[in-house]
Amino acid sequence: MSERPLTLQATPAAGMADQPVEIRVAGLQPGERAEIHALSRDDRHRLWESHAVFVADDDGCVNLAGQAPVAGTYSGVDAMGLFWSMTLDPARSGPPSSFVKKELSPAVVDLDVKGALGKTVSARLERNFVTPGTEVRDVREEGLIGRFFIPPGADEQPAVIVLGGSGGGLDWEKAAMLSSHGYVTLALAYFGISPLPGILRRIPLEYFSSAIVWLLRQDRVRKDQLAVLGASKGAELVLLLGATFSEIRAVIGIAPSGVHWQGFGKAEAASWTRAGRSLPYAPVPMARFRWECLFRLLTSQPVAFRRLYDLALRNREAVQLAAIPVERICGPVLLISGSDDQVWPSGEMSRMIMERLAAKGFPYPFEHLCCEGAGHSFRGPYSPATVVRTTHPGVPGEILLGGGPAANARGGRKSWEKMLGFLDGHFQP
Repeated sequence: MSERPLTLQATPAAGMADQPVEIRVAGLQPGERAEIHALSRDDRHRLWESHAVFVADDDGCVNLAGQAPVAGTYSGVDAMGLFWSMTLDPARSGPPSSFVKKELSPAVVDLDVKGALGKTVSARLERNFVTPGTEVRDVREEGLIGRFFIPPGADEQPAVIVLGGSGGGLDWEKAAMLSSHGYVTLALAYFGISPLPGILRRIPLEYFSSAIVWLLRQDRVRKDQLAVLGASKGAELVLLLGATFSEIRAVIGIAPSGVHWQGFGKAEAASWTRAGRSLPYAPVPMARFRWECLFRLLTSQPVAFRRLYDLALRNREAVQLAAIPVERICGPVLLISGSDDQVWPSGEMSRMIMERLAAKGFPYPFEHLCCEGAGHSFRGPYSPATVVRTTHPGVPGEILLGGGPAANARGGRKSWEKMLGFLDGHFQP
């Protein structure tokens, strides 16, 4: 009997970034070990890698959906373990940061399998962010800077404005992936891109009012089904926007705050303004914290900003004055947090928001998903989840995000499923 060739089946070969992949290997000897490597380059041309060693079953096959590796960058049965466990070598790539996607081109993943008897096989996968036929255009009009995604079809669809956090720029990945589920989306920048403000301080709410008016004028947008989604400071912002503008009918806050915190920069200032006036904000004890930053920089330790906000929350009078009136939101609210968030206590602040909504008799559904063991960063499902410390504009050294790779990966998947279910349940794409 002739020896069977080694085969690698990975389907779909070209799928969506939030779609799981089935990986099967055949043609091994029963009990033979096979090592699978996964490699991908982000848009900074940095190499991300993962690997796992499997033992072939009695048929000489390996199925990642039903088998756990005996060694590798992840453990346990996980069909997508090779994807979220990819790591970046800091010795070759500089300071740690998340997988970077700046272009709409698909993320490419190369899989290589090597059996113990020397046979090899490889495959290439594409992870797409937009479906074929999606209209994508950059928005540079009426003072707005964003990226607009219109899914295929002729009908009006619900719309989602997607806002990033304190890093600035465009959080277009979530907007792109939501468009593949039938939503018209606008990834909107509000600082960090010229001619917008350079840092997050005294950002006028009128800017977002203009964005809402612009979006609701577009032909494919359902005027009565507008949601806002934001992460970190962007989550603080979407709660504020929902409480301010009645056109918004659903709010999703990832790692949120129900308190207006002070903005960034050397001098103390508000994050947000309206009609030229600063909104009340809770200050943070920066003087004390700068000493801790200096100490950790000198000792090469990441800074946990959470301590700063834990201290600031004790200033109950300031926190009360700066609380966002979330009960004014005109639609359902979904909050998502990680129990090990080390940037700020998003879990505790989410519970404060839930308690306020309940106490005020909020008439719409509201829910808080706390992902056990997850940190501050909730990227798309299956993207590399191994970065637990990173750099941040304006902060010397590194900051601690929290969580562990496996917990962050679970949180990314669960939160994405929860967001899609939330939107599908309250809107009709």
